[in-house]
Amino acid sequence: TTPHNSLTMARVVNASLGWALRHARPRGLPSAGMQMMCTSASSPSSSSSLRGGDLAAMVAVPAITGAALLEAWLRTDLADAETSQQCHCAASDRLLGLAEVRRLQQDGFVVLPNAISTETLAAVRAELQLMTTEERHRFQGSGNDSDVRQDLVCWVRETDGTEAARSEEERRLKPLRPGLVACARLLRGLPRALEQEGYTSSSSHRVPRQLQLAWYAGDAASHYTRHLDACSGPVYELGLLGWLRASDYR
Repeated sequence: TTPHNSLTMARVVNASLGWALRHARPRGLPSAGMQMMCTSASSPSSSSSLRGGDLAAMVAVPAITGAALLEAWLRTDLADAETSQQCHCAASDRLLGLAEVRRLQQDGFVVLPNAISTETLAAVRAELQLMTTEERHRFQGSGNDSDVRQDLVCWVRETDGTEAARSEEERRLKPLRPGLVACARLLRGLPRALEQEGYTSSSSHRVPRQLQLAWYAGDAASHYTRHLDACSGPVYELGLLGWLRASDYR
C-alpha cells in the first residue's frame, strides 16, 4: 500500500480502538475501572467535554422538571373569568329576590319562571337555527358517557367574531347575535344578583367568560342526567402532572 493508504488505515484502527475502549465494558471489570480506561483512552478535551455535558444535564433536568410541575400546579381556568361585580346585569337583578335566594339555599335549586321573555326566546331559537346551519362544525360531542347526555356542545364567548376576541381563530368566528348575547349576560349576571340578596352558601364568585351552548336533538329521547364534572382519580392513576392539572375539578 502507499504511505497515504497506510496512514488512513492507521487512523481507522486507532479510531475503532478508541470507540471500543469507550463503549465495550470488559467482563468482570467494575464501573470504576471502566471509567479509568475511558478516561485514559480519551483525550483531555473530550473528557472535559463529557464532564461539562453531565453538569449541564444535572442542572437542566431538575430545572425543566420543576418548571413542568409548577406550570401544572398553576394551571387553572380562573384566569379566564371575571368577578361577579364585572358581570352586573339589570335583568338578572330583576329575576332574583330574597324569597328565591332563601329557596335556593334551603333546597339547593330554584325555578325562575319566565326568565326569558317569549320574544327573546323566539329570537334566540331563530339565531341558533342559523348558527347550527352556518357553523355546524363548532358543535361537538360533550365527552360525557352516552347515558349521561346526548347533546352536541358549542363553546361561545360574547367576544366571538370581534376584535376583542382572544385569538385569530376566535376573531374569524361569526359574532353572536343579539338574542344569544342577552341570554349570556343574563346568565353571567346571576352571581352578583345572588350576592346582592345575601346569598351565603358560597362566596368570592368568579364568572367564566366562556359559556357552554348545548344542542339537543329534540327527539323526545335525548336528555341530560344531573351530574358533577369532577376528577376523583388518584395521583398514581393520573400521574403527577395530570393530577396537578386537574385541580379545578378536584
